Amino acid sequence: MGLPAGPAVGKRGRGGNVSAELLERKPIEAVVLVHLQAVVLVHLQAVVLVHIQAVVLVHIQAVVLVLHGGLSSRASGSMRQMLLWARVA
Repeated sequence: MGLPAGPAVGKRGRGGNVSAELLERKPIEAVVLVHLQAVVLVHLQAVVLVHIQAVVLVHIQAVVLVLHGGLSSRASGSMRQMLLWARVA
């Protein structure tokens, strides 16, 4: 059983699988497309990573504050607000 022939089946290039559509484009178009894909991917990874770091940091701060008994009756409202913001983030 072989793979069906068609545009969905890629060819092997230097970097691995290359779609047939990409091979049919002009070289400059292919370079621009691959570059844009890489930029978008790296940007999304960075945004997700920073978001995860921020959420983890806020949760660690909240746990440390609770464990050290840093909650007075005045601070409890702001602590609740911080925990709500941590859930939203």
